[in-house]
Amino acid sequence: MDQIDTKILSSLHNNARIPISELSRNIAMSQPAVTERIRKLEEQGVIMGYRAELSPSKLGKYTTAFILFKSNKCTDFEAFSESAPEIIDLYRTS
Repeated sequence: MDQIDTKILSSLHNNARIPISELSRNIAMSQPAVTERIRKLEEQGVIMGYRAELSPSKLGKYTTAFILFKSNKCTDFEAFSESAPEIIDLYRTS
């Protein structure tokens, strides 16, 4: 990875939907070159995916709660948490 890759990643982190044409203008590279670099970053696993950031309040989810939960079967609880759409983030402390 070089400075150009870092610039690409920074731009994609700020706006994953930025058009390649705009991204290429921002970093002064051709569109095919930027596309190729993005493809390589995806293949290398640096870019693992693209996702939408949702607003919980716009979806009617106004409550945030931190709950201390003690379990002897952490993997079972983690599996449950991943399958429950109500749980957005899971923090584990030890």
